[in-house]
Amino acid sequence: MVVLKKTFAICFILCTLAGCAPNFIEAHPSAGSSESAEGASPILSPYLVTSRYGVNNSYYAASQEGAYFLVDNSDRSANIAYIDFATRQQIFLSNQPDSLHNDETDTSWVEDVPGSSTLFVAGDFLYLFASGLPSQPPKEEDFGYILQMDLNGNNRQKIFEISGDMWISSSIAFDGVSLYFLATVYRENGSEIQLISLDTQSKRSSVMASFAPDAQYFLVGTYHDGLILKTISLTQSDAELPPNEWYSHQIHTLYSYSFSSRELKEEMSWAQDERSEIIYENKIYYVDSHSGQLFYQEIGQTTPSDVLVTLPSYDDTVMFKIISEVYDNHLFVQASASNGTYQTYHINLNSYQYSLVDLFAEDRTVGVVAETDGLFLVTLNMQTVMRDGTDPDGRPIQQPYTTLAVCLIPKEAYWNSRPEYIEIEDHVFHSLR
Repeated sequence: MVVLKKTFAICFILCTLAGCAPNFIEAHPSAGSSESAEGASPILSPYLVTSRYGVNNSYYAASQEGAYFLVDNSDRSANIAYIDFATRQQIFLSNQPDSLHNDETDTSWVEDVPGSSTLFVAGDFLYLFASGLPSQPPKEEDFGYILQMDLNGNNRQKIFEISGDMWISSSIAFDGVSLYFLATVYRENGSEIQLISLDTQSKRSSVMASFAPDAQYFLVGTYHDGLILKTISLTQSDAELPPNEWYSHQIHTLYSYSFSSRELKEEMSWAQDERSEIIYENKIYYVDSHSGQLFYQEIGQTTPSDVLVTLPSYDDTVMFKIISEVYDNHLFVQASASNGTYQTYHINLNSYQYSLVDLFAEDRTVGVVAETDGLFLVTLNMQTVMRDGTDPDGRPIQQPYTTLAVCLIPKEAYWNSRPEYIEIEDHVFHSLR
């Protein structure tokens, strides 16, 4: 069993919105090109390379061979660690296994990581996203970036700068050549939301579309011809209500953004707490928050499916919600009770059969965070290790570092709630204790 850092983000939705976006929006590309470079490999159907909850909620970067994660240091540097699924080891991504991992000669070490950060894998490269830090006036040393490197940490290159007037928190998608993400850009006369494409080969970026900040925009999924965007908004009349009443009046709307037509088209809309959704294999799966009924709707269609399955509902059940990502073609739905307890169901998207996830560690469900052939990487209990650090005056101190314990488990054992955990040999956090 090893430990994996988890960053907790709490988002408070406070919108002063004028209304909903129109059903169709003409996209206006910038002068930069978003086409693939000459000689590039064929573009794939796009897919998310970070969590659907946003880049700041991605705790790991998974491939079939292993999972990468960041270990932040107190001086704004960080180390890249790696869980090798084959050898069952957690190590620094280092070309010097016996070093202190604290300077540029070590491939696990990153000198400066301003703001929140995460790693993701796209194609044959590992990427580090650093959000940057707000400062007035803007300071270049606090600018964020996207850093591209080989999967072993070598050959690093900053391919995108996040200046002080830009904020990125959406998910990131990839089509085999380009990355796609939403960015809020602040100007003296206001702000706008930009949909940006970044060619990972030519390193050129372009603005594919711009939207007025009349709603919150999120990149929540992909389909064969583009991206799925989500807005959370208020009608003009609801925006005049007291702010503490906004939440219950919010409207959620999903749009498809077509790469071929450069248009944004409304797919579906619903009221706050009416349903929760996930995009998977060109479908919008959604569960009714009150009845526990699961449906899907094909991207580009207007009619939903019949009820696929109805989850059990008891007298004290108050809310059903889709959680996590889809793993091994299974959907995860949490049923919350009025007393604060919950149950987690997994639904097989081939048969629409469901079962309870009956694996717990310290009163929390054992959750899946990555998968490979026949195995899941799962989280167990929270742990704290003490680490060497420095205080603001430069004095050495010991600091607590909160982590999640992780291990491997065969998929068949997980689906049948058998705790057949496979321990991972730790060569990272044991040296920090």
